[in-house]
Amino acid sequence: MSLPPWLSGLAGFDDDALAAFANPGLVRRAIKLVTDGAVTLGDMGDEWVEVACDGLSVRLAPGGPKALRCPCPVAGVCVHVVASCLWARSAVDILSDSADADPAGVPATAGTEPSDVLSEVLAWTPESVNRAAGMAAIRRVAREPLDGPNTVEAKGSQLTLSWPGSPRVLAIAGVGPEGMVVEGSHSDVAERAWRLAAVVRLFAAHGRAWSWPDGLAARDGLQPAQLHAASEVAAVVERLTADGLARAAVGAADRLSRAGTRAKLEDLPLLARLTIAAASEVRALLARDDDTHESAAFSALAQAWALGTAIASDNTPATLMGGSSGQDEAGVRRLIPLAARWWQATSGARGLTLHAWDPDAGRLEQATTGRAAGADPSFTASWVTPLLWGASAERLCAGPLEVAAAKRRDDGTLSATVRTSVTAGTWAGVDLDTLAAEVNAAGEGAARVMFGASSELVRVIRPRASFGLGTIELDEVSQRLIWPVVDTAGRVHRLTLDAGERNSQLLTWLIGRARIAAIVAVGDQPEGIFLIENKALKLISLTLTPLRFHGLSASWRRILLGQGKERRATGPIRELDDLQRLCASVGDVALALASSGRSTLTDRQTETLGRRRREASDLGLGSLTDALEPLTTGQSKASDLLRLRFVLDRLETLLS
Repeated sequence: MSLPPWLSGLAGFDDDALAAFANPGLVRRAIKLVTDGAVTLGDMGDEWVEVACDGLSVRLAPGGPKALRCPCPVAGVCVHVVASCLWARSAVDILSDSADADPAGVPATAGTEPSDVLSEVLAWTPESVNRAAGMAAIRRVAREPLDGPNTVEAKGSQLTLSWPGSPRVLAIAGVGPEGMVVEGSHSDVAERAWRLAAVVRLFAAHGRAWSWPDGLAARDGLQPAQLHAASEVAAVVERLTADGLARAAVGAADRLSRAGTRAKLEDLPLLARLTIAAASEVRALLARDDDTHESAAFSALAQAWALGTAIASDNTPATLMGGSSGQDEAGVRRLIPLAARWWQATSGARGLTLHAWDPDAGRLEQATTGRAAGADPSFTASWVTPLLWGASAERLCAGPLEVAAAKRRDDGTLSATVRTSVTAGTWAGVDLDTLAAEVNAAGEGAARVMFGASSELVRVIRPRASFGLGTIELDEVSQRLIWPVVDTAGRVHRLTLDAGERNSQLLTWLIGRARIAAIVAVGDQPEGIFLIENKALKLISLTLTPLRFHGLSASWRRILLGQGKERRATGPIRELDDLQRLCASVGDVALALASSGRSTLTDRQTETLGRRRREASDLGLGSLTDALEPLTTGQSKASDLLRLRFVLDRLETLLS
């Protein structure tokens, strides 16, 4: 009985190719297993071979290492799969030297002749490669420019392909397009896209035309399946809203998640992100999570519904598709940290959030890691303990970061995966004026109302040198400390922190500092401070950096205990103007209807919306006027409520 011919393709993976498929550490462990004789032949057929590896039965099949199956519980690539590939290589090598050799119970067979792997890859048909990639990967690659410089290196039976910004893609003789290996860890669709892009680029470099499947849309077009996925999101959201957020069924969040997953599979990443985020809000609402409010879930649903409806109209700008680039990497190489905040929710969940600026892409980035209430007692607030990307908050704030293998979550933020690594530089050469101008511009105007934009405005405030830091006040009603800060342009920013002895000491200490270079505020709350110390720039976290405070003065103790009045705030943190009150009034009615699921308005609600519609019309707010019109008849549809909430969210964001 002879070994099947396809095994020679698996044997073509050398140590470098196996390290790209797994990692060098697994290859070293696998070599030791094979050397120790822990891998032996079991049974086999024409399309499969079983080997015993360290007490487990691993099944080999055509298609490269990804086709191997091991019963061990390890997620991803395990050492037994790598060891089985090494066994296949040694078996074929031995048999090619001596057809009669049988050193490890391997039956004799004839060896295979070396293959010209470049010619083999160029002989693949576009149909077979497209079929192996799948439609989601095809849509991604078809939208990308594929005429950039390529690096092609042939060595033995393997071909290495790469281009700027790509991982290495390896093609091995005898395993076909399904057996190509992409270096690093990627999602399934992203890996298929990398493999397809490599072959298409190779064909283009050799003057070979590439044919895409029939009916593939143009770069800015949509497939029927994508239109159906967008329509499904809109329909699921409308049904959930019609049932009432307060009375939603247990499976409502699951239906929404499935709709988001379908959008992701149909290569609608922005819609998928918003839908999955809305599903998370609904799931938390159904679980009576203390940190979730119906208004937040309603807004998240309205945003997913609006984008799904826009895409389903088949007249959608390409920017609303999500900017898919064929990989799940975030594309982040450099980050300038702005603030690291330790937080604890009402439910007991806690974590660390890093706000940073990507100077290359010109966008704000956010990464959050956390633990649920009661989980992982060792995960606590610390300035020096590694919390995110294997780095401590101290290291993350030490200077601009070089980032490797950054991934992105479905909600658009950076993933806290341990595969991401960072290297901190120094603050020397960083221009705070330029940084402040870029960060603040990114959060102004249309950027604030884009789909998926963060609800929290991040600002870098450069305080005026003389009297820029105002006197601390106390808002008794909200129990917040108010810190007025005047920036270099003369604008007043009223920053707030929870009233308490620690925060009072903190603000007193900050005002006493001689050189506060910049304040990073997220919403109304200061979270990071750039200080000048010994003529050098330093970033501190207001929640994590250990600071030495002086004792709190007796006057402040009296104020915090309700015994003094001389330094209390004379007004609220932010007074709503007439337009903001109009939006709040309309929003209350819309939320009441969406929560209850009622389609009939009360007389009072009808009167309120009618009056507010006339006010909106008088102010020239055409979008809000149009959104209110269907509801002023006394009846409301779920789509009317969602549209109104979407318009209100945009208007309130601009007003804030």
